[in-house]
Amino acid sequence: MIRRLWLRVKHSDPIVWVAGVAAVCVTAVFALDFRVQLDYELAANISLLFLAAFVTGFTVLYVSRSVWWRNEIGKIYLAKCVVLSLVLDQIAVVVWVEADYPFRQQIRFALYTTGAVVYLPMLFSLWTQQTADRRKAQTDVDRRTP
Repeated sequence: MIRRLWLRVKHSDPIVWVAGVAAVCVTAVFALDFRVQLDYELAANISLLFLAAFVTGFTVLYVSRSVWWRNEIGKIYLAKCVVLSLVLDQIAVVVWVEADYPFRQQIRFALYTTGAVVYLPMLFSLWTQQTADRRKAQTDVDRRTP
């Protein structure tokens, strides 16, 4: 069982390995904390800045190089990417500036409400697609069985 799982992970997408390396690095930092006092607030703020930058970079790349307008999932995914980028960018600005900028609460309200609304069609589309895939898989199995 474990060997089969290992073989599947071994040849999987690089994201599995990147996530594993990230988990090992975070664990190493926690272990290092027993010997050296770390400023977790600063570390978290730096990580948030990189997260916001990478998500925004992903969104720009997706908008500029993908054919997102050709199907419903592409449009919904674009909306999700844009909202998530804006939310993370707004949070990163607040963390680093530590000041109340003009219309901050209105911007937060607009971003978070839009984000909540954008996720509704994504949930519906995911549910619909998964249901259709399961029905198709079941139909394929039924056709193969004599």
